[in-house]
Amino acid sequence: MPPNPLLVAGVAMPTMDADAYTVWIAVAHQIAREMPAVVDEAEPPRPGRNHYRVRIRPAAGERLRFLLNGAIRLVAACADPPAGEVTTRFRDVPRGELFRLAGLRVAASADLEMPLTGEQTRALTDAERRDIAYHRPARVGEVLFNWFD
Repeated sequence: MPPNPLLVAGVAMPTMDADAYTVWIAVAHQIAREMPAVVDEAEPPRPGRNHYRVRIRPAAGERLRFLLNGAIRLVAACADPPAGEVTTRFRDVPRGELFRLAGLRVAASADLEMPLTGEQTRALTDAERRDIAYHRPARVGEVLFNWFD
C-alpha cells in the first residue's frame, strides 16, 4: 500500500495555526447556529494532543467534536467520547462544504477509520514513527488527531 497522502512529515506533531483556527471556529459556530447547538470553549493543541478541538452540543442528537489539524489544515468530526476515553468513532463533518469554502480541507470519516499500516507512515519523521510504535494507533485518524505525549 502506498503512503497515505494525509500522513506527511509533521502532521502528528502539535501545530498552532492562528489563521486556520480563526476560520475553523467561525465555521463551527455557524454550523452550530444552523443545527441549533451549543459550542463549548475550543481547546488548542498541547502536549498530549496535536489538534484543536471543540465540543458541539446539539439540542437533539449525538454530541460531536470538531477537530482541526493545524499542520495540514484538516477538519474532522468525531463522536464526543465518554470521560476518560481517548479514541472514538470518526463521523462525516456536518456541512463540510462550509469548511471547504473557507479554505480548509475536510476529512471523510471512511479515510480516518482506515486501518493504519507501517507502509502508510513512510513520509512521517523518525520521531513521529517512534510515537506510532509506542502508542500503537490502529487507525489513520488516530495519527492525524492524536494524544501522543
